[in-house]
Amino acid sequence: QRYLCRGCHTYFTANTYIVEKNCFIAKQVHYKILEELTEKQAMTTISKHCGVSWSTVSRTLASLLPMTNVKRNWLPRCLLVDEFRSLKNQVGPYSFSCMDGDTGKLLDILPSRKKKDLVSYFMQFERRARLNVKILVTDMNASYASLIKECFPHAKLVV
Repeated sequence: QRYLCRGCHTYFTANTYIVEKNCFIAKQVHYKILEELTEKQAMTTISKHCGVSWSTVSRTLASLLPMTNVKRNWLPRCLLVDEFRSLKNQVGPYSFSCMDGDTGKLLDILPSRKKKDLVSYFMQFERRARLNVKILVTDMNASYASLIKECFPHAKLVV
């Protein structure tokens, strides 16, 4: 809300913890949008559920982008890779995850576990970052073992 000071005739905005500064939509609405974005549904459906415009849903989703950017100049010394069954998507029923073996932190999840997609993904990293990987921990999947030759020449395979 905007208020007019009758003494100096300037406008000011009320401050509250419910709404971010310079924003008119409550934080709880943004949280509800984020919760609904975890389900498979159209953005227009989410906007109707939350009583906001489609562009507000889109901006809320875009606000997560800085948190998802993967640094392409660094990879951990110990890289854990595995596939897991996920929701069936246009690529296939399995997704691929990679984690930092030293900290246990999830680095990224890819929609495909196909070798060509994995090689393409890891080749986006700087060569120096790929040479930093000394240990690649995986299961018995042969395509992951072949990643060492193409992407991580200094790494040892641990099954």
